[in-house]
Amino acid sequence: QPLAAHLRQQVSLGVVRPIMMPDGCPAPPSHQHADDTTLHVRGPGDVAVVLGPQGTMGLHERASGARISQPKCQGL
Repeated sequence: QPLAAHLRQQVSLGVVRPIMMPDGCPAPPSHQHADDTTLHVRGPGDVAVVLGPQGTMGLHERASGARISQPKCQGL
């Protein structure tokens, strides 16, 4: 929940741009199930903000001790 809340805050501040749904509404910036997290952001700059060492995921990793498994990460 803290990660999802922080991502929503980043979207509301305009720091991260979410992808848009066909009806023009923004998609949630993330979905989480068990230990899997899917990020939905618009472009490479948004990915850098979220995944950078000083970004959202870096903050989450330092606070929780959880780590991203880079070999399991994929971009579309």
